[in-house]
Amino acid sequence: MSRVILIDGDSICYMCSKDSLEESIQKVDALMKATIKATKATEYIVFLSQSPYYRHKINPEYKGHRKPSPLRYLKTLKSYLIEEYKATAPKGIEADDAVAYYKSFIPNAVICAIDKDVLKQVEGEHYNYYRREWVKTTKKEAYKWLYMQALMGDSGDNIKGLKGVGPKKAEKILAPYSPEKYKFAVLSEYCKVYGDVLGVKEFYENFFQVYLLRTKEEIEQFVPEIPIVEPVKIEKREEEW
Repeated sequence: MSRVILIDGDSICYMCSKDSLEESIQKVDALMKATIKATKATEYIVFLSQSPYYRHKINPEYKGHRKPSPLRYLKTLKSYLIEEYKATAPKGIEADDAVAYYKSFIPNAVICAIDKDVLKQVEGEHYNYYRREWVKTTKKEAYKWLYMQALMGDSGDNIKGLKGVGPKKAEKILAPYSPEKYKFAVLSEYCKVYGDVLGVKEFYENFFQVYLLRTKEEIEQFVPEIPIVEPVKIEKREEEW
């Protein structure tokens, strides 16, 4: 039985950048092999992010507060993934968006990532290659997490959200509502803070920063058409990995 895995390659580079280039490349190969074996994949696509992203058009300070990474081989490892594993880096979107987008038209594909914002926002059974564990997210859970993100923002990406709202408060805000009313509930909270006009603007700006694009129509609102790449077939037998 065929199985396609969609791999967020950015985190692989961060995890595998060590003191020497040789060790870093060995770590990449070992992690790729372990992920392929654990998921019993027959095909894969590795995605990488290529800044700037469409989110910078919404928020010019998106990820702008981050200091340069001290890791030495991030760019080199990205180049290695492109050369050795045929990784792709679509313009304008991040690897997070890419795995969500491809999942929309390869429904049986397995997303391999470590970022909770991917694992918890996309419906399906995913593989966390850092923890080496499977994560199952239902449609209802994914939808709820999206609106919790819209409330909380993401300090790591410089998405402000609503001040003082963390996971517990976000849960409490959404608790009285059915999923169909989540958007109304979150929009209402923004309007309480910013007023009716500015509240709508702030809500949509934050929403489209946390939301992972996943359809052709959604992507075309923000970036040119994303070329579709074919999965790489794994020719080695599992025992050889």
